[in-house]
Amino acid sequence: MQSSKQNSLNRRFSHVYVEEDVLMHQVTGRILEKLKRSGEVSVIPIRHYKDVFCRPNQDTVRQRSSRQLIIARKKEPLIYKGSDMCDSLGYSNFHYCINAMNCPYDCEYCYLRGAYPSANIVVFVNQDEIFNATDKLLEKGPVYMCNSYETDLPALEEFTGFTEQWIGYASSRKDLTLEIRTKSTCLSYIIDRNPSGNIILAWSVSPEETARRHEKYAPPPKARLKAMKTAMDAGWKVRLCIDPMIWSENWEAEYESLAYLIRNEIMVPDLNDISIGVFRVPSDSLRIMRKTDPGSVIAAYPYMSTGRKGICTYPRETEQEMIRFMWEKLGK
Repeated sequence: MQSSKQNSLNRRFSHVYVEEDVLMHQVTGRILEKLKRSGEVSVIPIRHYKDVFCRPNQDTVRQRSSRQLIIARKKEPLIYKGSDMCDSLGYSNFHYCINAMNCPYDCEYCYLRGAYPSANIVVFVNQDEIFNATDKLLEKGPVYMCNSYETDLPALEEFTGFTEQWIGYASSRKDLTLEIRTKSTCLSYIIDRNPSGNIILAWSVSPEETARRHEKYAPPPKARLKAMKTAMDAGWKVRLCIDPMIWSENWEAEYESLAYLIRNEIMVPDLNDISIGVFRVPSDSLRIMRKTDPGSVIAAYPYMSTGRKGICTYPRETEQEMIRFMWEKLGK
């Protein structure tokens, strides 16, 4: 029975659904060409990406084992106000854009598991329109922009090239501070390129045990730290994100080991900055996560509602203890 189930699953990205409006788009052609180098790809024209992505009664658990790709055009709005769950770093003009939806790493704690009705990945090819919308925003003053918010953009770099495009765009716009957050070890987008002072490459790093249990598709923490060191040595601004911290009965030992690993792999004082936060998720997303993955230890935890627009997280005392602990261990 298990063998039959495995054989019924398609190879990842073996099927690509493409909106008719972008079938002949240059970026669509480039993506399809790169995907076809890895094997046969069935291209299926569709009217609108939501016809596939938002159809009812999808089995997201099974979809995660063989994700398919949807190529579309992003309609308005192209730019969004930053979420209260994220640190704006003091910028009043804190925004994010959606270049793609859903992440190939599918970490168990990710809010995206409860945000969308599908586990398939949507890629929007009209990057030029998103750049134009950002330019209009910059006319009003400096902007802090996150471009890897609803996905891990560098993890898709092999066939999209979007991260390299964003770095080229941001390098010539000094009033734009761009954060590119990732768990990927891909660095092709900075090879042979001079560092830009307004671009921050941010890596999320977890303890090895947390990564093994809850981040099974992502590169191991040590590999991420090596990628960080390579970027730092090349002169790029690098942010270390220990976020989200995940509580467990052995969390102190796990995060102490992480601090030790960090200090042995990179020069902490050379980091641009460090961001530390605990697990938090909108209550609506948490409810869906519990329904679709009833065996998840993370989703089952009895979180507290903070009153901040329905955001659920650990009790305040636990949150403060975990963050203080991590700062102290890194401070050594």
